[in-house]
Amino acid sequence: MCSESDSSQLIKAVNSGNCVPELDGVVADILSFASIFEFISFVWISRERNGQADMLAKLANLVANLLTIHARVTSRVVETDGNVGHDKMESIPEMMFAAREEPLEFVF
Repeated sequence: MCSESDSSQLIKAVNSGNCVPELDGVVADILSFASIFEFISFVWISRERNGQADMLAKLANLVANLLTIHARVTSRVVETDGNVGHDKMESIPEMMFAAREEPLEFVF
């Protein structure tokens, strides 16, 4: 299997085993997943050649952030009042921003 990425820093880290602390978790996940294959290579490609995968990754990140917000808001509404009524639903937009402990991060 050949795995391609437009991140030269990530490819270097995966291939060498040496990485910056910010990539430790990602590299560990990649190497764990890679262990199921008998043969796998990691290759750098240009961003232009990686457009569809890049767009899919951005969309997945956006969906994950929205699901996190939804889960926190739903949890907070239910905790506030077991019976979610119309008055509670009106406060959801404010709660969406209050529910985040850290700012949203979108990778583009």
